[in-house]
Amino acid sequence: MLVAIGPHGSTTPRAALKKLGVEIVVMGECEISLLRLANGERDFAGLCFADGASVRVNGGPQAVDFKDQPPLRWPDEMVRRHHHHHHRFEAEPVAPGAEVEASRGCPYSCTFCAKDNFRNAYRKRPPAIILDEIDCLRQQGIEYVYFIDEIFLPNRELLEGLRARGLKFGVQTRIDLWKPDMLALLGQAGCVSIEAGIESLTVEGRAALAKNCKMTTDQLAERLVEARRHVPFVQANLIEVPEDDDPVVQRWRRQMQDAGIWANDPVPLYPSSGLAGLQKAMGRTRRFRLGTRASALSRVVRPVQRRAERPSRSPRCSRTSGRAMSGLPELRILMTTDTVGGVWTYSCGLAKTSPKPAPRSPL
Repeated sequence: MLVAIGPHGSTTPRAALKKLGVEIVVMGECEISLLRLANGERDFAGLCFADGASVRVNGGPQAVDFKDQPPLRWPDEMVRRHHHHHHRFEAEPVAPGAEVEASRGCPYSCTFCAKDNFRNAYRKRPPAIILDEIDCLRQQGIEYVYFIDEIFLPNRELLEGLRARGLKFGVQTRIDLWKPDMLALLGQAGCVSIEAGIESLTVEGRAALAKNCKMTTDQLAERLVEARRHVPFVQANLIEVPEDDDPVVQRWRRQMQDAGIWANDPVPLYPSSGLAGLQKAMGRTRRFRLGTRASALSRVVRPVQRRAERPSRSPRCSRTSGRAMSGLPELRILMTTDTVGGVWTYSCGLAKTSPKPAPRSPL
C-alpha cells in the first residue's frame, strides 16, 4: 500500500491522490493516522482515497499532541549515508548531517504560509528529550543538525544544552523575536545558519502579509547585522509585494550584502494568494478536525530511503519491543515536502498496537 503524506496532500488531497498515483492520502499530521493504518484500519477521519469511481475525503486534516514525542532513533546505516547538510554554507561537510524537530507549528498566521492545515498550532518538545535525540545522533557520527521547525523560537535551556555539546546547526526563524543576548547565545550554541523571514520592507507590506511585526525596517536590519556578528551565515527572506518599491528593495539588498547578509531577490506569491484561495481554486473547502489520541509511534524508525524515481529494495522486517508485524500489508509512505525540496519514499514497518482513542479539543 502506497500512502502519501505532507502539505500538498493536506491542502489538495484529490489532486495529490491523482497525481501521485497512491492508494491513500493522509491529511494533516501523520503519526497517529499511520499507526491506525498499520493496525489495519482503513476508514477514519483525515484520509482521502478512491471509493469506486469517486474519491472520498474523510473529514479534514488531523493534528497530534507532538509534545509527547519521544527521542527518535535512526538506523546507523541511514545516518551514515545522510551526507546532506541542509542550508549550510560556511563549511564543507566532513561527516553526516541530520534533521531534528524541536517544535511544530507557529504562533503566527502569516497569509502566505500553508501551515494552517498541516502543522498549525505551536507546540514544543521538552529540551531534555531533544538533547537526548541529538546525543544519540552525535554518537552515530553526525556533525550538523538542521532544525526543521517552522519557527525556531528563543529557548535558553535548549541553547545552553547545545552549547555544551559543540554541535553545528541551522534554523529558520523571525529575527524580530531575538534579543541581542539571545543571538549571542545562539552563536555560542553552534548555530552556523539562520533563515530569517523579513518578507517586506514596508510597514504596509508586512501588514498585508499579517506578519504582526513590531519593528521598523531599520530595526530589523540592525538585528540582522547583530545576528551576523555571531552566526557565519544569515539570510533575509523577501517576498514580492505591491507595497514595496523595487529600487528601494534592491538598494536594501545591496546594503545587507555589504554587511555580510544574504538577502534574496523577492519571490512572487502563487496566483491564488493565501491557503484559502488555493484550496478554493482546487475545489476543496476548509474543514479542520483533529484526530484521536493514541500511543506514539515506536522510538525505532526503520525507513529505507530512496528518491521517488528510483526503485526501492524490499524492506527488512522491523521489530519493535521484540514483536514483528504480521498479517498486515506493507505500508510505503510517499512524503512530499518543501523543506528539502523533493519527493521521497520511505518503507516503514510500524508495530501493531491497540491504542485507546480519547477525544481531544480543537486547536
